[in-house]
Order: sequence, then structure tokens, then C-alpha cells
Amino acid sequence: MRLILIKPRPGVRLKAALDRKRKRLEKHGGTFRLDGRDKWVHRQYLGWINLRRGPHGFVVAKTNTKVPEAEWGILSSFVSFLDRHFRDQIDWITIQYETL
Repeated sequence: MRLILIKPRPGVRLKAALDRKRKRLEKHGGTFRLDGRDKWVHRQYLGWINLRRGPHGFVVAKTNTKVPEAEWGILSSFVSFLDRHFRDQIDWITIQYETL
């Protein structure tokens, strides 16, 4: 499990923007699809990301996988998604490595 903390730039409603982008991309075969309220499931890796809005507009994401070998793939895919679509809206990202 990895805990990802994303700090948006001032005035950016990042969680809402992430949800809108995922929804648009999902219609065209995007990498992530929604399964539940805030659970993004990856189409290739056996895993998912739980996203929630934290205090002060931060976005908190937690990766989960069914197989430990998929952890890097889903983390890499999510960070790439953020960089590709939101690099100009993010101040910084931190990744905390947790053990179960």
C-alpha cells in the first residue's frame, strides 16, 4: 500500500478536476474506471486507488493491489496520469510507503 498526498496550487479544486478527467477518459477506454464512490480501478493491473479530498484542498490517494507485484504498476500509472494531465495544477506530491 502506498499513500500519496497531492497539494494543488492555490485556487485549484484538484479532486473535482481528477474526477472529471477520469470520467471523460473512461468513455474512451481510459486506464481507470470508477467502482464505487471514490475507488478508481485500473484496467490492466489488479489494483485500485481510493481517492478522497483532504483538508485545504489536498488530495489523498491510497493504492491497493490484489497481488504485491502490481503495486509499482498502479502507482506508476497514477503518478503518470497526474503528471500528464495536471502538472500545471499541482505544487507537489509525496509518497509514503506503508506496510500492511
